[in-house]
Amino acid sequence: MKGTTGRLRLGTEALADLEIPLPPLAEQHRIVAKLEVLFFQLDAAVDSLKKAQAQLHRYRRSILKAAFEGELTRESREGHSDSWESINLNEFITLESGSRPKGGVRGILEGIPSLGGEHLNTDGGFNFEKIKYIPAEFFESLNKGRIYPNDIIVVKDGATTGKTSFVDNNFPHKDAAVNEHLFIVRVDPKVAFPKFAFYYLFSSKGQQQILSDFRGATVGGISRNFPLKVDIPIPPLTEQEQIVSEIERHLSVADEAEATIDAELKSAERLRQSILKHAFSGKLVPQDPNDEPASVLLKKIQSEKTPQQPKQKKRTTKAKIAASGKQLSLPFN
Repeated sequence: MKGTTGRLRLGTEALADLEIPLPPLAEQHRIVAKLEVLFFQLDAAVDSLKKAQAQLHRYRRSILKAAFEGELTRESREGHSDSWESINLNEFITLESGSRPKGGVRGILEGIPSLGGEHLNTDGGFNFEKIKYIPAEFFESLNKGRIYPNDIIVVKDGATTGKTSFVDNNFPHKDAAVNEHLFIVRVDPKVAFPKFAFYYLFSSKGQQQILSDFRGATVGGISRNFPLKVDIPIPPLTEQEQIVSEIERHLSVADEAEATIDAELKSAERLRQSILKHAFSGKLVPQDPNDEPASVLLKKIQSEKTPQQPKQKKRTTKAKIAASGKQLSLPFN
């Protein structure tokens, strides 16, 4: 299959050369009927799995909501209900962004990883496919934009503005930086446990507050003032760590369930292809020796075809029209 503009194209010659296994017409009807039954059942199973995926997404959001309303640690907080206070994010963080060398990073195939918005995942982690690099000398010259453990990374502009990820101990690069499209939020650990602050910014409430600073139309984004729009409920540090532990315990259950669902969805697609393979190799339905072979039916169809003579067009010359001497008039009155 070729295309002149980089697109794949199926030519008529290639299509004409395709060979299709053709069972008797009666068997074709049995195959189609069986396929429809099996695919109906398979589609119902896939639909149930996708609904379960959506429920897991809602479950994750509900866990974060409960966490920052104090529900996950209510029992351990008996007698200390007034120990939480709302603190503006701007009061206990530093904020910085990154940059890239003049002229960009195209063509730089090695060096220090430079992360952009496309490298943040929706689950709070990172995607290191198609990573870009900056020269080591440029990285060494940076005063801002270097990534360190416990940093919170926030997309500052574009379609994924507000997307948030956390740099934990599993981050694979010792040296890395952000580009000019990301903010680094660095938390004062004397006020807030960094991962506690991350989970709040990652929650629906935190995302809503971050995006309240969104401005611009074509390529909008958030400004350096977005922390002023974010107020975080802050319990004592020991309770913050307990909350993070509870969040991760619940989320790990959801992650295991989602991994099972993903495996089942892939299995369903493999089963679909296996059903089709059986259908077109004569193994899906019983074969009846009394069925009329497709080759016999094709011969009948060919014998019934008769060549049709093309109709001759009437030839009317302008001279004949003029000779009639009649003119066409319209009844305007």
